[in-house]
Amino acid sequence: ASRSGASLRATRASTGDGMSLETLETSEAHDPPPEEVQAARAKADAKRADAIAARIDAAKSTPPSASRSWDARDALDACERLFRDHPGSLIRERCRDEIFTPSKGDDDGSSSEHVRDLVYGEFGFMSLVALFRKYSDQIPPRAVVADLGSGVGRALFAAACLRPDIARCVGVEKLRGLHELASEVRALYDAELAPMLSATRSPKVELHRGDFLHGAEWRGADVVLVNSAIFRDELFDATEARAAEVLGAGALVVTLRRGFRDCGREGACWELLEATERRQSWGMSTVYVHRRTRNSPGRTGIED
Repeated sequence: ASRSGASLRATRASTGDGMSLETLETSEAHDPPPEEVQAARAKADAKRADAIAARIDAAKSTPPSASRSWDARDALDACERLFRDHPGSLIRERCRDEIFTPSKGDDDGSSSEHVRDLVYGEFGFMSLVALFRKYSDQIPPRAVVADLGSGVGRALFAAACLRPDIARCVGVEKLRGLHELASEVRALYDAELAPMLSATRSPKVELHRGDFLHGAEWRGADVVLVNSAIFRDELFDATEARAAEVLGAGALVVTLRRGFRDCGREGACWELLEATERRQSWGMSTVYVHRRTRNSPGRTGIED
């Protein structure tokens, strides 16, 4: 359904040369009035807030104890319980709202390139399991894991469960609605899950709203996740340059669909460790794992 209240119907017409054209026809709207939609959303938000408050109160009255053993299945189960009041439908709704509803002074949302950079998708859980297993000896205890474009933080909470010995999980997200949902989940993580990971030193989850190209929140991270599957070329190249500036030697950067350009030459900033097909939330995608070398990057002009 379109935002104007008219619905769109896709039809296909032959061009006569074996190809087809998809056309959009408007029909009478059957969507509820906007005020009804807003009222229903407000009611659902209030119900979710009550459920979150009840869960936090329950955790305070009966604090969970630290688990003696923790494997990938335990981590998956814990993440699913954590997100039980934040289904995928809610996350997609909030993402679509902000992509197509511009703020004053922002891109109007009509540019396909602008929309591409913000389309929502998540690292697959088993993809993260494979990453932390394979590179466990390169990820030190008390490490910092960052997710650029962290959405509702699912990869951050998964990382905390898979490596309870890390110090911080840092997320940077541009969209306000997703950042707010992530903050709700973090409150639940602090109450329900963190005490199960460690009695004293469970990973701290930090959430920042902003542009990761200009922020310094992820400076010095040991592992950086970048869901770059549909990044524009300009954004991907800027991400590579920024990572070379703010990360130290030995840091791992994981990208999807394509790898950094500055690899495989003398003086390169990055060493490509692997390029492997793994399942993500939307399907299969190539995972590129890079390690920062000791070589200095060229100046990019991007400031903190």
